[in-house]
Amino acid sequence: MLLNTFSMMARAAESGTMPCRIIKVIDGDTLQCELEPPLWGPYRVLLVRVAGIDTPETRKPPARCVKEVRLGKIAKAEMQRRVKYRSVVHIAWKGEREKYGRVLARVTLADGKDWATEMIRLGMARAYTSPNLKKSNWCH
Repeated sequence: MLLNTFSMMARAAESGTMPCRIIKVIDGDTLQCELEPPLWGPYRVLLVRVAGIDTPETRKPPARCVKEVRLGKIAKAEMQRRVKYRSVVHIAWKGEREKYGRVLARVTLADGKDWATEMIRLGMARAYTSPNLKKSNWCH
């Protein structure tokens, strides 16, 4: 059942996007959302890591300095301003998960803008295209 749900979700995302209702913005590059029917199954609620960006951490550790925590809280607040509780975003997920088990997906905001592109444009994120890359140092 679990594999069937994940493969169904992956096929749906490959063919377009899946609507996901915001439950919580965790930080500038992570959100928790609830899939819209009929894709519920056992993974109705997803923890999504926004693909393509790195934002500052909001707690120390893992943040390296107080400046990073401050920047992380600003990035989180910006996303909370843009995606209200219970608003719908669309996720494009190809079945990939990152090292902490979060769904790694492109996220499109309700206004049609790409979450990652917007955060980079605002200077609140840096491009992060591979888990083999060293994460940004926000302390300089």
